[in-house]
Amino acid sequence: MKRLLYRIVFWLAIKRAKVVFVPTEFVKKDLLKEYTWLLEKRIIVTYEGVDETFCLPKLDVKETHPSGKDESFLSTKYKVQKPYLLYVGSMYPHKNLERLIEAFSLVAEEYENLKLVLVGKRDFFQRRLRGEVVAVGKTRPSKKDGSFLSRIIFPAFKVKSGYVPDEDLAVFYKNALAFVFPSLSEGFGLPPLEAMQFGVPVVASKATCIPEVCGAAALYFDPEDVEDIAAKIKSLVKNESLREDLVTRGFKNLERFSWQEMALRTLKGYRMLN
Repeated sequence: MKRLLYRIVFWLAIKRAKVVFVPTEFVKKDLLKEYTWLLEKRIIVTYEGVDETFCLPKLDVKETHPSGKDESFLSTKYKVQKPYLLYVGSMYPHKNLERLIEAFSLVAEEYENLKLVLVGKRDFFQRRLRGEVVAVGKTRPSKKDGSFLSRIIFPAFKVKSGYVPDEDLAVFYKNALAFVFPSLSEGFGLPPLEAMQFGVPVVASKATCIPEVCGAAALYFDPEDVEDIAAKIKSLVKNESLREDLVTRGFKNLERFSWQEMALRTLKGYRMLN
């Protein structure tokens, strides 16, 4: 019932709109496919940007964050130690984190010191995901300490607020070995770009708009294939030159995204109404 009502409201909104703003070409094509009567000229693609004040200078990514916090801070406050893979975002089902956990269980068998840090708001979906970790841990325990759960970390459970503040999130990004983005569906996907700004290599799903946003700056996997996810993560973990190449490509990819350009495109759309 809820889904039907949503479709009706959305259809009416599209029908009445003079201009439709979308975040990617993928979403634009998806709209045109779903609503065949919609005129392409009414759709304007406005790529999102990345907040430059959030990250370190590109040529100084290895230095301590301007907040003064470093990896020792993560160890003290969040009990997180390097090396670790990082995911940032919500933990809704379409984010595909259950498969990421299964894939990490395969990676963890080979890399016994590696951890997976999942940063997001503490809510029903995150609590449910922790249950999935326990279930996977029973079938694939860590060879090193017998506790698979201890190697998958949910920082939101370490703080009273239930979420990681931006200044702490910046330190998580800076110290990550790699950023993993396994989502099945995205309208844009900002976290991979944030990781690129911190000089962190990205391994990501090849679904929906993610390749459009990440371009040649990510190592891609099939998000529905657990073994492929694990294989791509392993190749990134063991290959330093590949990680360095992706970091370089990441900085280059970021040149395509700007909040100023987004504002100009949005203004163009408003002027179409005159």
